[in-house]
Amino acid sequence: MRFSKMKFFIVLSILVLAVAVIAGCTFQERRIGVIDMNRVIKESPRAQKYQNELDEKGAEIQEKYKFNEDIKEDKNLTEEQKLQKEEERRKRQEAALQEFIKVKKELEQKLNQEIEAAVKEVAKEKRLDIILYKQSVRYGGVDITQDVINKLQ
Repeated sequence: MRFSKMKFFIVLSILVLAVAVIAGCTFQERRIGVIDMNRVIKESPRAQKYQNELDEKGAEIQEKYKFNEDIKEDKNLTEEQKLQKEEERRKRQEAALQEFIKVKKELEQKLNQEIEAAVKEVAKEKRLDIILYKQSVRYGGVDITQDVINKLQ
């Protein structure tokens, strides 16, 4: 009985050692890339194009809903009319804000898709397995920020 326990532990030890050796042989070093998204958004021409587009849409929306009327200064209106006009103005402002948020989300989604495609392309070219945000990494990794900015020309 004692001999069979010892035999079991020897076989188990050999098995564990074999698995460790096989795992060590197949272990491949992962290549890690890092990207500074703040810099990509700040410096890429595509992001600047979308920001300009958003600014233009914002100006159009503001013009469309005309917020410059001053209800409180109009002395010909009764209090009830002033309140009604103020409520209409508030509703227009809310509608304008919702429209602006919708446009902003659409543009952000387009930009994010383009950035993601550029990151995947650069990662493939540089044979990187993992891409992390630069802010999350203390040191190390291949910085692909400029390459992504170049892809977004």
